[in-house]
Amino acid sequence: MTNYLGMDFGEKRIGLAFGDSRTCIACPLTTIANDKDFFSKLTNIIEEKQITTIVMGLPRNLNGKETEQTKRARDFADQLFKIIKIKVIWQDEAGTTKQVIEEHKGDIIKGDIDKEVAAIILQDYLNTI
Repeated sequence: MTNYLGMDFGEKRIGLAFGDSRTCIACPLTTIANDKDFFSKLTNIIEEKQITTIVMGLPRNLNGKETEQTKRARDFADQLFKIIKIKVIWQDEAGTTKQVIEEHKGDIIKGDIDKEVAAIILQDYLNTI
């Protein structure tokens, strides 16, 4: 069985979700500030949940072209791999934030959006395996 961590990268916050290959269901987990303590907090979650693969949202514009945010996400994933040494799989994240806001009819705490988006990103990936 593979345990997955879905990740919605942001410069201020990073949303996380959990799922596994047995149930193929993604659940929002938490949102962590993208600060100096991020990697130690992430390491604790990875150990606790026995994560073997990270599924990270790939931000692109509406035409599917890469943007500055795409570059920042890729740079972050490179740094993540150097520190954590866990495989990172990219999953398109187009429209996920809008989807979460619409599902909650705009009544959602900003920090909660990130973990909900991470769950959608991860669920989209799990639907392909």
